[in-house]
Amino acid sequence: MQIKAIVIIVALVFISGLFPVSGQQRLDHSLEEAKRLWELAVEAKGGRKRLRSVNSFAVIEAGTLNGVRNCDLYSLPDKFWRWVDLRPTVLGLSVDVVNRSLNRSYSTDHSHPDNPLTEELKPETGEEELATVQLTYFLETLWFKPNLVTSAKEFIGLKEFDVVEIKLRGMPVKIFLDKNTHLPARVAYYSTYNGRMFTWSDLSDYKSVNGILIPHKKRDDSGPRIALKIEVNPQFDPKAFERPAKIEDGPEQWRLKVGN
Repeated sequence: MQIKAIVIIVALVFISGLFPVSGQQRLDHSLEEAKRLWELAVEAKGGRKRLRSVNSFAVIEAGTLNGVRNCDLYSLPDKFWRWVDLRPTVLGLSVDVVNRSLNRSYSTDHSHPDNPLTEELKPETGEEELATVQLTYFLETLWFKPNLVTSAKEFIGLKEFDVVEIKLRGMPVKIFLDKNTHLPARVAYYSTYNGRMFTWSDLSDYKSVNGILIPHKKRDDSGPRIALKIEVNPQFDPKAFERPAKIEDGPEQWRLKVGN
């Protein structure tokens, strides 16, 4: 009986080697498909060489009341400068500077323009923000390349998309790729806010900037579609990341002045 049992076990091991578990097959195939789709998307954006040439970029959102509503400048891999003008609401105007190299942040708001707040950063401060914007506008850069997990087919309304799922700081993110252009139409982030599993940003109006196709319209799931102006590798004053902003100097005070 013992010999018979050993023979059966050996046979089962041999058969399992010839015929792997179908779930594992599907998992491996799904990851390989995710890699294939990702390469198509990177090429559609302009190619990896151009994406890796991105050292900095600005995202400017026009406002109806005060000219520029939002103005974000990112200096990769570890700094960003943000102007948010929500006047005349109670949220008002604020400017935040995050410099992970110096382990420091500066915050200025319209109610205390002459008394900016300087703080030492927590280890994770700004990390998710910097990763998210690189994913949204470029998919990947020299400093950011996501961990691909799986692929799928999903619908938005009646239109089917190729979906690549990645992990961002351990949480799932879905990138919906147009089947024809291979460009991202939606980036969906895991969230349990308000009982929903995902929140998302819809991306459209792709235009070439420095040879890279970048969305110039963005709509979050809870808001209107917003037109954006995108600049790649703009000239900026490095000192803008080393000091508090001044409200009176406006939303583009980070630009390098002639003679600097």
